[in-house]
Amino acid sequence: MLPTVIYIKEGGMRKAKFLACGLWVLALVPGAWAQSKVDSQWKCESPSTTHSIEAGDQAGHAYVINEVKCTAVKGTIDGDAEKVGDSTEFHDVLPDKSEWQGMFVDTLASGDKLFIDFEGSGAMKDGSFASGTNSWTVVGGTGKFAGAGGKGKCTGKGNPDGTSLWDCTGTVEAAAPGKK
Repeated sequence: MLPTVIYIKEGGMRKAKFLACGLWVLALVPGAWAQSKVDSQWKCESPSTTHSIEAGDQAGHAYVINEVKCTAVKGTIDGDAEKVGDSTEFHDVLPDKSEWQGMFVDTLASGDKLFIDFEGSGAMKDGSFASGTNSWTVVGGTGKFAGAGGKGKCTGKGNPDGTSLWDCTGTVEAAAPGKK
């Protein structure tokens, strides 16, 4: 569910660094089959690990894989505060736009986790992420979130310092009894 901040360096081989976080944060269910509304916000840092390969078909076109760390600004799921998110993502980066997909692992204060698959796209300006959107789907979790499902959307904006801020909404549903 991540979006991004991308830097494209001039000279020699062009490299793209991407920050994405698209986010995907949730508010989960208090009981079986219960559905909770999601209203979360995440601040995502620059990628901690980035691998970039030029596509070779045009200047500034690269395929990028990165790892991004995010911190929850707000958001609770079933009374459990969201704390940190770890995103592993793949980007197809062009000078004026980017498309991405990845997996976001939302770790809550209890230690339980949600696994969130996401994909999105966004605008680039001067080699950096400007804004974007993504859609996300909960594909499981651990502890009380084992077997959870859900879906939603995030909107993000890039910041001058290379971070990004993501606002995410949607719903999350706990697994039915016996489906964990």
